Amino acid sequence: MKRKVYSVAFLTVAVVGLICSALSGSVLDKGPDNQTHSIVRAQVSNPLLLTALFDNSTYAIGQIVTVNGTLTYNGGSVANVAVAVSVFDPLGTVVFVKSATTGKDGNYSLQFRPPIPPTWLPGLYNCSASAAVGENKVASNISSCIFFTALDFNHDGLVDFNDVTYFVDSYLSYYQSGIANPACDLNHDGKIDFQDVTMFVNGYNAYLSSLTMWQRLS
Repeated sequence: MKRKVYSVAFLTVAVVGLICSALSGSVLDKGPDNQTHSIVRAQVSNPLLLTALFDNSTYAIGQIVTVNGTLTYNGGSVANVAVAVSVFDPLGTVVFVKSATTGKDGNYSLQFRPPIPPTWLPGLYNCSASAAVGENKVASNISSCIFFTALDFNHDGLVDFNDVTYFVDSYLSYYQSGIANPACDLNHDGKIDFQDVTMFVNGYNAYLSSLTMWQRLS
């Protein structure tokens, strides 16, 4: 009877040990003294943390875009590390790749300007970054923003007669007042002149060319 009690007690301790092992990430094993010991296996996590963020939530195509981020190692800043930043269009295609180097504070920053005439699709764009320190590699969070075509002045997703009217009014207003509407200063030279008119016409034609026949008729 006494032997049975010992057996039940042993099983109880063994079961409790297995449960604790499963919860703590440890395992039971036999030591040199033939006794059962708990061996703790460390849960290895990536010591690197990388962020990437657009500086705005919406942009007009042609507007300067800034991406900022920070790289840390076990909570401390990491300097002089190359960070590769990629931007993906609404279809998931990579449209921009550039590298920046972290400073003493672990921060990095880079800028780019989407092309004019617009070759980028309007819509939601995603940005991510990657870096490596020794054998440790890390990918950043995903940051999102919305790009509007440079000619979509009212941000309705279309380039239509409303936008043409807006541009013409801004063009005439500039020659009356000498004050340029920044939205219509397509080459960012502080003026709205024939160069901007040419860019507008080329961009408008590029936009129409990107539409299907059904979209043009609608």
